[in-house]
Amino acid sequence: MGNMLFSIIIPVYNVERYISECLDSIINQDGEDFEIILVNDGSTDNSLEVCTQYQTKYNCIKVVDVNNGGAGYARNIGLNLSSGKYILFVDSDDYWNPNLLSMLRKNICDNPPQLIVFGYQTVVKKGLMVKHQTIAADYQTIADCNQFYYEMIKTEMIFPVWNKCFEKSIISDNNIFFKESDCLYEDYLFVLEYLKFVSICCSISNIFYNYVQRGDEHLGGKAHPVELRMQNAQNILDKLITLGLPVESYGLLYANYYKEIVRAINDKVSSPSISGEPLYHLVKFLFCEIRSYGYFDIFLSLLPKRLRYILSIKSPIIYFCYLNLVKIKKMLVYGNTK
Repeated sequence: MGNMLFSIIIPVYNVERYISECLDSIINQDGEDFEIILVNDGSTDNSLEVCTQYQTKYNCIKVVDVNNGGAGYARNIGLNLSSGKYILFVDSDDYWNPNLLSMLRKNICDNPPQLIVFGYQTVVKKGLMVKHQTIAADYQTIADCNQFYYEMIKTEMIFPVWNKCFEKSIISDNNIFFKESDCLYEDYLFVLEYLKFVSICCSISNIFYNYVQRGDEHLGGKAHPVELRMQNAQNILDKLITLGLPVESYGLLYANYYKEIVRAINDKVSSPSISGEPLYHLVKFLFCEIRSYGYFDIFLSLLPKRLRYILSIKSPIIYFCYLNLVKIKKMLVYGNTK
């Protein structure tokens, strides 16, 4: 499999019902200048057998079987085995639309970029397309990528690895890899590290990737300690700020940071068994961050409509509660005290 233009890396874990649709969507792409690296991450179903059958049938497929280490671990193995000039990642229960590789080749031939971003759509289990994410215009070879990154943040295009085509040499030369242990958002962190070394990028407005949500069946339902979630949210915020984004993007960056803290708090409320700080400390931390950084109005705008209404009406009371958290905690523990 030498002299490949594309290496397509797919971590595989317990997707025996979905992996065929994923692989067929890639195999049916035009051209023969791509390899598919399937890293079976300790599947306990028949995923490995399905992958092996495809490997026997198609020379472009390579199957590697490893002990379970997570998606980041599997992707790193795929990167080490890849021979393509460009790297693409696919989740094993998702699939491509036709002509993606043809469009990528055209962009690479015209003026080789270091990053290509293409559109995706979210698909629910029965095939209903529920959300399209794309950058409206086709950006071509942007020398100054900062404004482009801002557009990606606004359209929620910046974080996934599976809607991007990466240059292998940038990954290798700068020792970029996926975090493997006790890490959330390893794909986010990989992308943000990669962007530090990009000077030429482009976007394709066409939708080529189908991100499938399968409810409880979807991969990666592990509950993580809230401290880990907040630490990773802070890490992502710090990396975004170091990219030199336009000043007008900062409100959105901080608002998304607050939003992730709210998600952690919500999960703690829904599942008190999740390890980590008491709920009281999490709420106090959120208000401390908002008071330090500001952008509360933008934070409100990103919340669900019902919760946004409640907060906008009750925000003086919420702020008063923040100022009196210690007293409120004592009241909850010891009863009504004066």
